[in-house]
Amino acid sequence: MLDLVIRGGQVITPQGVGRWDVGIEGEQIAVVAAAGTAPTDAARVIDATALIVSPGGVEPHAHLAHAIMSHPEEPLATLGPEDDTQGMACGGTTTHIDFAFVRPGNDIQPVLEQRVARWKGNAYVDYTFHITLAGALPLRVFEQIPEAIQQGFPSFKVFTTNILPPHPKRAGNRIDFGRIHLAMEKVAAHGGIMVVHGEDEDLVQFNYERFREEGRLDGSNLHLVHSKLSELLAFRRTIALARAAGAGVYFVHTSAREGVQSIVEARALGLPIYGETLHQYACFNAEYYKTPRGFCSHTYPSLKFPEDQAALWDGLVTDGLSTLATDEYPTSLALKLRGRTIEDVTGGNTGAEARIGIAFTEGVVKRGMSLPRF
Repeated sequence: MLDLVIRGGQVITPQGVGRWDVGIEGEQIAVVAAAGTAPTDAARVIDATALIVSPGGVEPHAHLAHAIMSHPEEPLATLGPEDDTQGMACGGTTTHIDFAFVRPGNDIQPVLEQRVARWKGNAYVDYTFHITLAGALPLRVFEQIPEAIQQGFPSFKVFTTNILPPHPKRAGNRIDFGRIHLAMEKVAAHGGIMVVHGEDEDLVQFNYERFREEGRLDGSNLHLVHSKLSELLAFRRTIALARAAGAGVYFVHTSAREGVQSIVEARALGLPIYGETLHQYACFNAEYYKTPRGFCSHTYPSLKFPEDQAALWDGLVTDGLSTLATDEYPTSLALKLRGRTIEDVTGGNTGAEARIGIAFTEGVVKRGMSLPRF
């Protein structure tokens, strides 16, 4: 017995777009049927004529209830699931993927249990977690990867750089490429996937040092610290390691044309390499940093140049990029705009509620993205 029937709309499915009835039973789609054929006895009926009916969106990159890294002297955190997921639901996102950080001294299972307990009963949408392997983890932690995959957590995030300069009260996230390769081998053998923040550590940290010495600390220089070359070097090296290990890689927040090109070339070789970008990268460039609220659209890595925006949209509309995310990092506007230098601007975005609407307007309406790709 169906509880809800949506009738008359243009329905998006993996097989294409058409005029179908959508029947809901409980909280699941129970049937997609030819127009006018879904039973409506005892069901609530919504007339979706002249409307588009889309599956719920998946936000693949969120940092809720997460320590804020840009102001290490203060114990601040982003909004939790009880607040931020309300906006997700209102904006059409019905699932989000957050992160469980495993650092030296921790094991995977207790960290997962802690995050799951924090979310249980507090989220308005479905959720799961990428497991983040951060720092010089003991090798025994990598032996725990198969069990985590078996439990339903198949994605493992790594940072190839620390996104900010060292600070005694800020834990670093970078993990060395030796450990990344080991993680790839474990993940590949058990059907998981790597999730990679790809920037070159040597370049990024040298740029911080150089710009500090040269007095170029203004936050409008962030795109020169987190440079296009840094993304190119990290993506190429990561892809080479993944190819050797037989691992799949999902690059988060691809920001530069060079990153898109690296992904496209790898996919042309038949490698399981995927890319994500963010709506702020696609909609803004580094000139926006110079405006009064420009840092609202900053995350790590930085906004880049107009040619990078064009490459990101081409990757989204045609091929090369697989997802549009937010890097959701919900803070107050005052906190987001407090930092003004390359060393203290808060990254992330508060945009999960608006993401699907932005994708539709900018992708489908303005650039001709097909509805199935949307």
